[in-house]
Amino acid sequence: YKTAAEEGLIIKRTPDNKIDTKEARQILEDKVSDIHKGLNDYLTKKQGSFSLEKIRGKAHAELKSSIKNAKELNDAVAEVNDYVNAEIDRYGEIVTPKQLNTIKQGLWSVGYNLLKPTAKTTARKIGFIAKETLEQGLTDKNIKALNEQSGKYQTLINLLENAQGRVIQG
Repeated sequence: YKTAAEEGLIIKRTPDNKIDTKEARQILEDKVSDIHKGLNDYLTKKQGSFSLEKIRGKAHAELKSSIKNAKELNDAVAEVNDYVNAEIDRYGEIVTPKQLNTIKQGLWSVGYNLLKPTAKTTARKIGFIAKETLEQGLTDKNIKALNEQSGKYQTLINLLENAQGRVIQG
């Protein structure tokens, strides 16, 4: 909520004494959109290539070390494969910095989608690996700073979505 205060966001109250975060979330979503557009424009000028198969391998390894139940692991690995295969079908196995960033943004949008709770873990995991791969591959502080700001806003949007409609005590 520190970011909300820094941004001067106003959280409203409905007539029936519930939290209304719609306008605050829209402001943040617009800011995230502007960051993503700026980052994509910036990455258009960057040279480099990234392997989606390597990202798949990292995701599998991280899931194997963090998920202890075999069925859950199998489901998570299958979800990773579905996401990565879809991106390979769209872009090919080797992608540009801008394409990888677009993939990352798409995965994070799934990772924060309240209507698809089972996809959150794997989509966010792949998105995070894509982010790290991009930042490490290009070693550019501007990219990291923009990703951090976008991440702060996304986290706050998620918190505000969870608070929407809750009764205000007192």
